[in-house]
Amino acid sequence: MSTPLRVIDNTALNAFRACDWEYWASMVQHRRSGSSSPALHYGTVMHTLLEIFYKTRDVDVAIAVAESKYSGKEPKADDYRTLDRATLVFKEWVKTYGTIDTPADHTVGWPDAPAVELSTQVMLPRANVPYAVRIDRLVEIHGLLYVEDHKTTSQLGPFYFEEFKLSPQMMGYVRVAELLTGRKVHGVRINAICTLKGSAKFQREIIPISRDRLDDWEDQIKLTYDAIQRAHDSNTWVKRYACTRRYGKCSYFDVCSLPSDLQMLALQQDFPMSEWNPLTLHDDE
Repeated sequence: MSTPLRVIDNTALNAFRACDWEYWASMVQHRRSGSSSPALHYGTVMHTLLEIFYKTRDVDVAIAVAESKYSGKEPKADDYRTLDRATLVFKEWVKTYGTIDTPADHTVGWPDAPAVELSTQVMLPRANVPYAVRIDRLVEIHGLLYVEDHKTTSQLGPFYFEEFKLSPQMMGYVRVAELLTGRKVHGVRINAICTLKGSAKFQREIIPISRDRLDDWEDQIKLTYDAIQRAHDSNTWVKRYACTRRYGKCSYFDVCSLPSDLQMLALQQDFPMSEWNPLTLHDDE
């Protein structure tokens, strides 16, 4: 008899689609890197600043919360993406896009129950798969509902927003938001926060997502989920050797480079036990 899988999320799906073995190491063995890159940590700090700001509309409170959580915890002391830099960029962001909620553009539920940093899991009805998300913010723009997602980056070129048009992560946000609200969600609004060594720039763009695209996404989720279930049942985890990624090597590159009889030992020694919780904010999201 098949053992029911844990709730799935975009991070777990991406791991399996990249390499079965990566999924097994991170989601089954729960062996995950204990360190974080400056870029990922900076993104976590910025998400916290924006979360508290959109919940309270108080810049000082947002900065105080971020300082209490992250002061002195930067991964690399010599990197420009520090807590102080994040607070400065955050203040610039507020001046640019942090206007008080208006009837034409406002946080859903504001002020009594603002829909900010929504952590939830649902059963996808078409795929019959348990799925979890963390949604940064739900906004209503001229009467239409959208998911808003904050992205930190150091590259904001002319094609930056193209990757979100077919992003499984964004489709998942929209599908879950519809299930939570009972309303049609028309797409996502991406908040791009580009931080360079000497400057910062911001840009927003709305990405429409159609019903047909959501149905196709859910069908693909079902196919991947079933493949993960088969791998669990047979305890067969294929190494795809997809070792190089957009931002560097797979975190298990050095483990897979070792002779096979040493890999499990290296995994246990070099990667602490850290069970992935899709409802908690992580540096590697």
